[in-house]
Amino acid sequence: MSNQLSALLEWCIANGIFIDSQIRIGSDEQGDIGVYATDSFISPKQTLVRIPKDAILSVRTCSLAGFIPFNPYGLGAQLSLSMALYAEMYGAIVSKLHSCVVKSFPLSFHRLKCRESKWFGYIDSFPGEMVDLPIFWGLDVNSQDALEALDWLTGTEAGKMLHGKNEDNLTKLVGTLSISESSPFILLRQKQEEIDNFYYDIAEPLLSRHLEASKPTLMGFHRAFSLVSSRAFLVDAYHGLSMVPIADAFNHSVDNQIHLESDYNVCPECGSLHECPHDRDDVTDVDTKPGSPKNAEDAHDSCYMMVTNAGIPPQAEIFNTYGETLSNSQLLNQYGFVLQSNDNARLSWTMYHIVQHLVVELFSLDWFPNQERRNIVTYMFQVLSALEVEEVESLLSSQSDLIYYEDTKEEHFFLKYEGLSHPLWAILFVLATIRYRHCNGNVDLDPGTLALQTLKLQTTLEALDGNDEDEEQHGNEALSGILKGSDKAAVDILQEIGSLCIALCDHRLRNNGKSDSVDEDLFKLLDELPPDNTRTRLAVSLVITERSILKSCLAGWQSLTRHVSSTLHDLG
Repeated sequence: MSNQLSALLEWCIANGIFIDSQIRIGSDEQGDIGVYATDSFISPKQTLVRIPKDAILSVRTCSLAGFIPFNPYGLGAQLSLSMALYAEMYGAIVSKLHSCVVKSFPLSFHRLKCRESKWFGYIDSFPGEMVDLPIFWGLDVNSQDALEALDWLTGTEAGKMLHGKNEDNLTKLVGTLSISESSPFILLRQKQEEIDNFYYDIAEPLLSRHLEASKPTLMGFHRAFSLVSSRAFLVDAYHGLSMVPIADAFNHSVDNQIHLESDYNVCPECGSLHECPHDRDDVTDVDTKPGSPKNAEDAHDSCYMMVTNAGIPPQAEIFNTYGETLSNSQLLNQYGFVLQSNDNARLSWTMYHIVQHLVVELFSLDWFPNQERRNIVTYMFQVLSALEVEEVESLLSSQSDLIYYEDTKEEHFFLKYEGLSHPLWAILFVLATIRYRHCNGNVDLDPGTLALQTLKLQTTLEALDGNDEDEEQHGNEALSGILKGSDKAAVDILQEIGSLCIALCDHRLRNNGKSDSVDEDLFKLLDELPPDNTRTRLAVSLVITERSILKSCLAGWQSLTRHVSSTLHDLG
């Protein structure tokens, strides 16, 4: 590894990459590369690395630029960059063979295009094996650890991302099949086929035609894809998804001290950050040269920079973040690792699956007319609009352990240790309201106003949960008074929300992880696993976290609904 590091640093110098003397690139006992502070304290807002834009590896800069289709994002971007990277890796390998054993090859070999890739020193620093991503576990058919791990991922967030699409759509590999429509192994095979079909239909013919060396391999392309998945950055509108030398040497932590700075909004045709010919409507194909920086202060526009956002003590490892809100499920699928402590743990649902589980599977369809189904979206808009006020955010942050305010404009139906996201609470409220209307002669209600009343009632009741006998008795007396003075609709709907939440979490709990394992002691299982069963260990750790969140939610809502029900019973 020391030789590879030396070659990497020499390559950086040759390609104009600036690395501040306050940091060093090093490797740990396992041979994994990281970035560390040297002997001095590093203050915030310091530029520690500058990477020229022509030093990054992208579809625009690779040896096959112009032949590989450019895709700005999504799976297409991953596959295109994987082809670009594989072309450079392939060239580097052939060049290495040529330099070492050139005399043993026939004359025809010397005429092959085996020039050394521009990125050889960078590529040579990559790990020798494929990054161990779950998407490729199924290929290891002789590994019981792989098969067992995939079985444990069934019904987890990681399993959903693996078998379908993730939230940012970066690794959408299959179409619209839901998890329940097929087994995880069939769905995983479909994902692998997406990658394999791209290789056989597009990558292999192109690589064979232009590189003219021994035939490329699917396994090599898988390795390139795994490196792109675990290392690439979306840098700007021109280069798109790219391999960024040195920036990818910083390991991930939620509590990061450094970040990559780039201006995404450049010309997608030439990469210029300034006015260029493509800004005109009458631009022609020959207008391809980017605009020039207007003054010396704009010189940094030709570089991407790693800039500190926190102080770094001497000798400490310096961490970047691949995303401050990434859960362990996302980290495992995209990068092949999890964090021991990650506050971003969450479970998610789509609106379709919430309605499907709660209405179709758990309750009779008789009480859910077609017209009410069409009203769900209308009611959701009214309820979310009513909840998007500062008062609600403050109320939930200070008085609720069962709901938290999801600070986003999107409808994220999440469950965390903090409770239900307010959009998830809102959809449960809408379903509870529809059922209440059906049971009460379709009485007219204002969903927005009633949602605020119900939410305030819930937070008030949560505050009455006493920790000792005197507090509990006082709380019960106060609870009786509150329920007597509350709107009957709000009380009934709150009870129904509790029932729906309990049903939703119980359904997820029973389908989380390996079948028939809901009562299994997973901590004991981890202790008994062989040390080399790393994949199963990762999968089981995710199941432990998700089940803990589900059980915490169940306990909280069961306690609330039980107190309300018993008090209402006492009131007659």
